[in-house]
Amino acid sequence: MNRLKRTWGAAGAVALFAMLSSGCIGVHSLVKPEYKNLKPVRSAAEIEITYRTPEKEHLIIGEISLNFQKTPREEVIEKLKEEAARLGADGIILEQLTTYQNNWSVSGQDPNYASKVGATRYRMGGAIYRYLRESR
Repeated sequence: MNRLKRTWGAAGAVALFAMLSSGCIGVHSLVKPEYKNLKPVRSAAEIEITYRTPEKEHLIIGEISLNFQKTPREEVIEKLKEEAARLGADGIILEQLTTYQNNWSVSGQDPNYASKVGATRYRMGGAIYRYLRESR
């Protein structure tokens, strides 16, 4: 049993390290309850990216962010656009780029086994909006 725990502990540490160093992306979104069932109106390629409030009348329907590491900016933007399209948005107002440090400690019951994994990660995100449309 103790050997099994050490094996799973080592495998878990390897998997965690691989995940943290692979450039993986975690997408997070928070949509206001009244906009949770919006139908998509644009493809990911059509989602607008802006750093300012759009001039056309619009509603802020929620927020979106991604946590990433060692990922090209174009890939991060593409993932943001895919999630915004899925949520029924017309665009994203990019508002943040944050850097933070992850420090994970992994240890088993064996006092000789301990591993610490540290990684600089980034978070990019902003508000997602939808233009007001005429009633049909």
